Order: sequence, then structure tokens, then C-alpha cells
Amino acid sequence: MTSPGQRYDSLFMTFAEWDRSPSGHWVMRQHTFLDWKVLKAQAIAASKLNPRAVSAVGAKGLFQFMDPTWQEWSERKQPGDLQRAEQVLRALVRGGPRNPLFLFNLGVVLEEQGHLGEARDAWQAALAADPSFEPARSRLLATDPRSRP
Repeated sequence: MTSPGQRYDSLFMTFAEWDRSPSGHWVMRQHTFLDWKVLKAQAIAASKLNPRAVSAVGAKGLFQFMDPTWQEWSERKQPGDLQRAEQVLRALVRGGPRNPLFLFNLGVVLEEQGHLGEARDAWQAALAADPSFEPARSRLLATDPRSRP
């Protein structure tokens, strides 16, 4: 299990290598010019690495984004984005230690594509990798068919 201060390191390393192209697609950078430690330092300064942090003006998460920013980026989905995201996340999951964040995000992508059983499997794997990973536990509870009226 990773220490709290290292929990998101693999995420920062990954996003230092990827970028959004002008067409809206995620692509691997040709030259890594962004040091992942800079991303981590920004998240520490913004939220003290607390993904549930909310500022006095409503900024949220590790990097303290405002809701309109998330809305703008979510509207840029292109056909095939979910499939590409699934491919990237499956490769990340296969390529290294079981990272609960990658597994959780894979579950979100699968759920958005209508594959709830596979999504729940990914969230179960995220909890197996880190039993304290609450986002996965929350999604499992929210999507449990036994809890529906």
C-alpha cells in the first residue's frame, strides 16, 4: 500500500506524459516537458492532496477546478473518446501494479458505455488494491441493484 503522500504519484506521472490535442483527443506528448513533480506540487498547494477539498468560492478537488471548467471540458467529448479512454486505462492497468485510481476510472468509463457489470468488477478490483479507496466503494453502493426500489 502506498503512503498518503504518494497516493497520486502514478496519476501525476501519467498526466505529465499525456496532453489534449487541438481536436480534443488525448495524445502522448512527443517530448515530456512537464515534470510530474510540478503537477504534484500544484495539487499539494491547491488542496493538500485532498480530492474532496472545496474552497470558499466552490473550487473542488486536487487541483481546485470550478464547476464551469469541468462542464466545458466534458462537453468536448468526441466520438470514440470513451473507447480510447478504455483502451488507455486497460493498458495502464495491465502495465503495472494495480492502481486503484486507474481501476476506478476504468469503471467510470465502462459504466458510461453501459457495461455496468464490468464497471463494478473494476471498482471491486480498485477496492482490492486499496481497501480504503472510498470512491470505488461509493460507486459500488450507488450501482448495487439490490439497493434500487
